[in-house]
Amino acid sequence: MRAARKELDLTTDQTTMIGDTMETDILGGVQLGFHTVLVLSGGTKEADLERSAYRPDMVVDSLANLVEVLEENDW
Repeated sequence: MRAARKELDLTTDQTTMIGDTMETDILGGVQLGFHTVLVLSGGTKEADLERSAYRPDMVVDSLANLVEVLEENDW
């Protein structure tokens, strides 16, 4: 993740990790200080968030509505 951010010449604050698994995608993004978006179309379900010690910045049902949600939240 860090190598991809550097390759794109982005700062940490300019980087968003979008993924469907809390234990890999979201945790990695949180640890690196990236913005994080959990997509519920994969392995993690909304009920799983209650048991997690960390949280994504945003949760969306699918990638299909990601742009709409980002615009609503002024991202």
